[in-house]
Amino acid sequence: MIRTRIFRVRRERDDALLEAMLLAAQVREPIADDALRVLLAPLLDEPELQGERPEVLLERLRHCARRLSQASDEDIFSSLRGRLPDPRNRLLAYGLAMKAASSDDKQLDLAARFLARLQVELGVTSSQVKEMVLQLAGGASPFKAAAEPPAHLHQRVLEMVLLAVGLEATLTEAEVAALAGSQEDEVRFRELVDQQLRRLAFGSEAELPALSVPRQLEALALAPASATHRREAWLLAARFSLAIGRDLTLELLLDLMGELLGVDDEFADPSPSGA
Repeated sequence: MIRTRIFRVRRERDDALLEAMLLAAQVREPIADDALRVLLAPLLDEPELQGERPEVLLERLRHCARRLSQASDEDIFSSLRGRLPDPRNRLLAYGLAMKAASSDDKQLDLAARFLARLQVELGVTSSQVKEMVLQLAGGASPFKAAAEPPAHLHQRVLEMVLLAVGLEATLTEAEVAALAGSQEDEVRFRELVDQQLRRLAFGSEAELPALSVPRQLEALALAPASATHRREAWLLAARFSLAIGRDLTLELLLDLMGELLGVDDEFADPSPSGA
């Protein structure tokens, strides 16, 4: 099942993020739940994790701690790289590790040495580290600091809607910006969509949606993004699909996209008045 595979990949990514936090806190073996709850506390403040039940996260931390206790350093870092396939997820792991690093004076040197090695192993640049430090010092979430620009997320969801109707396309930055900026003007929005469809309908050699859509959904599931940007992207995709002419295929795609983006039911009305 496509859905099962995508959520398995994201679960593996999420476990890698949790393991980076555990390692930064010098946890390499199962520990008492009280200590895990202390480590978990900063995560519960993250808007991107709202809706995650604390007991579920606690059990996942236990599972990750058990796995770390059975692996060598080389295996751990190799596994982290495999489950964090792109630079932004690796930067997110580093940011979460920084946030979890122990404030105990006795552990500062160990935490600093681990963060230095994690930076090297994940290929995080010095400039990225400096920016992450500044962002966290300013109260930003690691998720927000590592997120791709909102325009990239908008492009992902728009191109996915096109793929679902058999049109493979790479939208330009200007096209994405025009669509995103005209959402409240239904007439103008539909004019832009019609222009896109006329341009794409002739001479398009679309890859099979059965191949493209799952790959794009997996990329969407792994892309770091703030809660606000995820909601904005879903609303844009929903309005785009309405303008194209939504059918069952698009309904199912939007349902899964909404689940991947964590869009609450209260935000499920894609009409301009319902935003």
